[in-house]
Parts: sequence; C-alpha cells; structure tokens
Amino acid sequence: MVPRTVTLEVGFYQRTSKEKEILKAQLVFEDFEDGVSNRTTSYAFHFEFFPLNWLDCFDFDGFRASEYYASVFVLCLLLLAIPLLAFLILLLIGRNRSQSGALVFLRQYLVASAVSLI
Repeated sequence: MVPRTVTLEVGFYQRTSKEKEILKAQLVFEDFEDGVSNRTTSYAFHFEFFPLNWLDCFDFDGFRASEYYASVFVLCLLLLAIPLLAFLILLLIGRNRSQSGALVFLRQYLVASAVSLI
C-alpha cells in the first residue's frame, strides 16, 4: 500500500510577535493504493502550519515552568475556594438555626476528599 496524499501538520505556540515554538508535528498518510498494480511514484504533499490553542499548548508543555506553576497554583486555589465558600455560607445560615448543618457538610467533604485520594 502506497499513500497518494501526504500532509505535514505543524502546530506552534507564538511566544512573541517574532518567536514561534513548534510543539506538534505529524505526518498524515491518506488515499492508499496498491503499489504493485500502479507503478507511478507521484503523490500530493500538503503542508499545514497552524497555531495551537492554550489547552494544547498546556498539554504539549509549551509554557515556561513559571507560567505552568502559576496556572496550577491558581487552579488549586479555585478548587479550594469553592468548598470553603460553601462551608462559610452554610456556617452563616447555621448561626440562625443550628450549627450542625455546616459541621455535617465539613465532615462529608473531608471524608469525600480522603476517599478520592485513595
């Protein structure tokens, strides 16, 4: 089997207006024909050069270490802030009634967190 169409796909991350870093490159082979029956050696070659989105750049380690650690730190802060805010809201609501609702929520959250780590 011989491919009659070959495409080189190159994805890049543009750091500055003049600096581009290639993060992804792949060859795509298409339109296969039996090489024995057809003795032609020609094929079509295509070249695609495209920018990657931020998630692809993150997956292919396109960011500097400081940018990576800063984004992970912000993500962890957000993940910690959501249950903390829920706990504080339940705590404030519980002051008007009983405080057991907030403590039950905290206990369930800690148990669920411990189970997810296992």
